[in-house]
Amino acid sequence: MLEDLRPTPGQHGQRRTYFARWRGEQVVVKWGLDLDLPEKLPYIAGQIPELRRRGIPAAPAGPHRSDYNAWLTQVVRDDAAGYWANAAAVGADARALCERVRDSVDMSRTPATALDYVHIDLNLGNILTDGDTIVGLIDLENLGIGSGATDVACLAADWHRHGAPGLAALVHYGRSRHGEEAWRWAVAHEMASRLGWRSEHFQALDPAAEVAPAAAWFDAVYADYP
Repeated sequence: MLEDLRPTPGQHGQRRTYFARWRGEQVVVKWGLDLDLPEKLPYIAGQIPELRRRGIPAAPAGPHRSDYNAWLTQVVRDDAAGYWANAAAVGADARALCERVRDSVDMSRTPATALDYVHIDLNLGNILTDGDTIVGLIDLENLGIGSGATDVACLAADWHRHGAPGLAALVHYGRSRHGEEAWRWAVAHEMASRLGWRSEHFQALDPAAEVAPAAAWFDAVYADYP
């Protein structure tokens, strides 16, 4: 039985995540509505011991539910998720920005296969802190494997959007830790997602209003490139 149920703070997202107590321990719970959630949970539960044991984002060999190596290529190059099409429908500014983003990636190549754990939505609202210490992550149902650059790019975009200092350090980490090619694909994927992702719990947002912030982040990411 869950006790002391309290919604987590924040202004965006699905608003389905709560702090609670279970058998006297503090826990974080999420009310899931995804049809495939029963299939996701056993996979995620199976990864937890390995995550705890290693303390690093390296995935064990073996089958994984979500392969984000393939996903990034399909989204950025092939528009498998329809993000570029959605963004293009917003207007001329969005279409021009999409062209700039896609030109930043060598479409004739695909990023090297990586075996990092990937959260895929590592924004500030999914990170739990105790003062200055990160104590946990939430919204893990889409955990998969791929390049950790994907998570760094997502965090960097949210970081910049909230006006936090130090974006250059995140960009440097993404490039140096995961490689230039992986970083460029990760940035392009993040841009595609922010410009073209549509969901019922964001219906109140105007897609056109996302173009300028996305462009500002993209410019900031590449500002110090030679």
